[in-house]
Amino acid sequence: MFTTLGQDLNTPVDLEEPQEMPPLWIGLDAAVQTAWERRLELQELAHAIDAARTGVSVAQSQIFPQLNVVGTYTVDIAGGNPNLKPERWEIGGVLQWRVFEGGKIRAQVSEAKIEHAKATDNRQQLRERVALEVKEAVLNLREAAQKLRVAEAAIAQAEEHFRISRERYLAQIATSTEVVDAEALLTQARTHHFNPLCDDHLTAFALQKATGVILE
Repeated sequence: MFTTLGQDLNTPVDLEEPQEMPPLWIGLDAAVQTAWERRLELQELAHAIDAARTGVSVAQSQIFPQLNVVGTYTVDIAGGNPNLKPERWEIGGVLQWRVFEGGKIRAQVSEAKIEHAKATDNRQQLRERVALEVKEAVLNLREAAQKLRVAEAAIAQAEEHFRISRERYLAQIATSTEVVDAEALLTQARTHHFNPLCDDHLTAFALQKATGVILE
């Protein structure tokens, strides 16, 4: 890492405690609902279902006769036909009925329904996988938050122990060794605080990603 940064290996490094993140408490049901609404892959499947539903409607419409109406507005400048007005609307219609293609149309309808059912099933399976992913992320976040509270309580206890030891030393009823030991315990508690703090950050980001709040 130091070589990549262009620094000497003997360069001292001061570690800064990560900034506190706001707590990300969210109910499981709300988290799952958010994921179902915001996950891009679920949105894509929803569009696929809509397209498949449209395909079924189009295929079914071919079973019935289709009437196409065409309107034309004509201006006859030359006046070629004296029996017609120079300016007129002409409306015509074409009736189509694919009587001899019933088997083909039924096959198209069946295929369209299969595509719609497949897209619907894929979405349901994905919704279940997303729900499991979100549930795991929520549980991990809650566990990390619990560990963080324990670590913070340990720091508070170590700080109080160090304060009492120092006051006892100043009152000449304790030795300097007791103060040094208390300070060492405080340093250890603060050091052990980094891991649960980082886990709390990581699990918070994991939940945001699982719910689709962030993409990466």
